[in-house]
Amino acid sequence: MPSIPLICPRCGREQQVVPGGPERAVKVVHAGTGREACEPADLAREPGSGLPGGDPGGSESPGSGGGPPEDGPAAG
Repeated sequence: MPSIPLICPRCGREQQVVPGGPERAVKVVHAGTGREACEPADLAREPGSGLPGGDPGGSESPGSGGGPPEDGPAAG
């Protein structure tokens, strides 16, 4: 059975599960660095950040369901 890759929700990089030590049974770390924390450069490209490589509209882009429909009838 193929394994499903773990993807960091903050930076989008691949992660892996490793033994955690005495305080935790396991921990999730970034596969490239072996660290739990994201690299600052990766966070700059986070979707919705408005920075190069990110989605400039973020979650507030038109059609996201956050407001009234643009072409719908006026509420009255």
